[in-house]
Formats: sequence, C-alpha cells, structure tokens
Amino acid sequence: MIGRPVPARFAALLALLLAACSPPSEASDVAQRPDGPVLDEADIFRAEQEAALERDLTDYFNETGVALVVVTDSSLDGETIEKVAFDTFNEWGIAGRGLLVLVAPTERQIRIEVGCGLETVVTDLLASRVIEDTMIPLYRSGDLAVATFAGVDELKRVAVGPAITDAPHSPLCLESTPS
Repeated sequence: MIGRPVPARFAALLALLLAACSPPSEASDVAQRPDGPVLDEADIFRAEQEAALERDLTDYFNETGVALVVVTDSSLDGETIEKVAFDTFNEWGIAGRGLLVLVAPTERQIRIEVGCGLETVVTDLLASRVIEDTMIPLYRSGDLAVATFAGVDELKRVAVGPAITDAPHSPLCLESTPS
C-alpha cells in the first residue's frame, strides 16, 4: 500500500493533530488588551490621571480616528522594548491608524510604535524627536506621568498634521499594501 494517495480529509486531520501535539512555539507575553486606551502596569499614573488620560485619548480617537494607546510595563522580562512594542501593537490590532507609547520605567526605556496608516505623518525620526526632546528631559526630572502626558500631547498634535510625501515606508507596510 505504499504510494497510495492519502485522502485530503485524512491529511488535514493529521496536520491538526500534529499541530495540537507539537510543543508550543515562542509564547506571547503580550498583556491582555484593556477596554480603553491606557494600560498602566507600572503604576506611574495616579487614578485620576489615568482616568483623565483615558477620556482624553478616547475623545481624540472619536475626533480624529487615530488610536493613540499608552502602555506602561512594569518589566520587559528580558525582551527588547522593540519586540514588546511590536507584539503589543500588532496583537491588540492598533497597527493601522494607530500609535503606541510604551514606557518601561524599570529598564528606563521608551518606544513609540507607528501604524502603517500614519508612517508618512509620524515618521520614525519624528517619533524619536518626541522621545528625545519632549519625554526624556521630563523623565529625568522624576515625574514619569508628566513626561508621558507631554509626549502624548506632542503626538496628538503631529498625528493630524500633513503627510511627508517622501517619508520612507516600513517594509512591513509595503508588504501589506495591495498591488
């Protein structure tokens, strides 16, 4: 019976069984998506600050269609901030017209992830300038909440600006663009 064709249903069932019995691939440690645009795992905001930021970012989304999400992570658990930001950004489904501000105070790192729909408006250079010129000086003063608010305010201002027509496109965004 060697060489006899395998029925398609059997092949599909075998593939499912193998997948179910295989050891899990690298597990995702992305935090569960909150109901609103703020997840403060590092507890840098007082309750009233977090509530105000939630309202502000929800209103901003309703007015502009830009999803600006703020996550403070108590620990990156040995991962790079780029990986944690990328995974969170994509698993939470904000990668289109969205921005993610990830603050990791334990590791003293900040990352802004920019969605494909905004990459010609909020370029990597512009995101870097928001971090370097707006957020880091205030972080050094010791008030993480104020620094994060300042960065968010600057991102809100620039995210509704004009597109930079010669801005480079991420290879990931180019791959997802229909031909």
